[in-house]
Amino acid sequence: MKLVIGLIALSVGCFAREFSVSGLSSGAYLTVQMQVAYSQSVIGSGVIGGGPYYCAQNSLTQAAACTQTPALVSLDPLVSITKKYEKEGLIDDLSNLQNAKIWLFSGTLDVVNYQGIMKKLQTYLENYVDSSNLVSVFNIPAGHAFINSGWGSVCSYSGYPWINNCLIDSSGKILEHIYGKLNPKVPYKSSNIYSFKQKPYFSDSDWSGSSMADTGYIYIPEVCKNKECKVHLVLHGCDQDYTETLGAVVYHTGYIEWAEANDMIVLFPQAAVSLVSNPQTCWDWWGYTNSQYATKKGVQMQALFDMTQNLPTQLESVASLI
Repeated sequence: MKLVIGLIALSVGCFAREFSVSGLSSGAYLTVQMQVAYSQSVIGSGVIGGGPYYCAQNSLTQAAACTQTPALVSLDPLVSITKKYEKEGLIDDLSNLQNAKIWLFSGTLDVVNYQGIMKKLQTYLENYVDSSNLVSVFNIPAGHAFINSGWGSVCSYSGYPWINNCLIDSSGKILEHIYGKLNPKVPYKSSNIYSFKQKPYFSDSDWSGSSMADTGYIYIPEVCKNKECKVHLVLHGCDQDYTETLGAVVYHTGYIEWAEANDMIVLFPQAAVSLVSNPQTCWDWWGYTNSQYATKKGVQMQALFDMTQNLPTQLESVASLI
């Protein structure tokens, strides 16, 4: 069933819509990129198993160093490139980050993205973010995964579907850190889950190398079909797209339960496999789309920002698969 829903779209000349973002793994690295590059609009973020801005420095080899040998990663060149990008207008004014609400999580048993790189992210962010707005949780014996309470693998596991039951509601902690006290979450309504086409957010030339799936997903509480609501962007990790996990990130990370109770729209954009450049459905945090991947000229970055500013209206109802 295809629907056209009259979501509020910003007209030319209006201020940019504020939004928040969170993600795991490559989605966490992209979360940091979105937070830094679009700091005028991104009011807060949740980073689970990621690392500092521009950590990979346009190199897949360096990306491996970020995740596996964080002791070899120096923050000095990352801070320097951040300042350079600000001066060139490729990212927003860094002073915006002072008031950003950022929640960091890294499990002590994460063997995919070692905790040392998340501690370097904390140090990096301390250059810009007020200490009262920065929360770090680094003492939980968790693997590499979205962390929730009541669904998923054992807490220590690092593997499919990359969602662990650690008796911690990380989606709630992220959203309440960003927005303040929220209404208790309630069961989601499957009728409020929709799919949308992602190609309209790309130029034809960018789409072919974007490594994006045809379809993204969005949760829209009924009340948000007729009024402006909060917007949160959730970025899956590698090997964790909707097709690979039967929608686990949409249905089992807790975001849509919080959204239903708190007038919040949640976007779940989807990356796709590119056999040579991106065989594991990762987001671009090392430069497989273009050399400006971490800036406002990044192919995926521009599209994701556009999704938050011009919410999809050509929607198709999605039946819950799991």
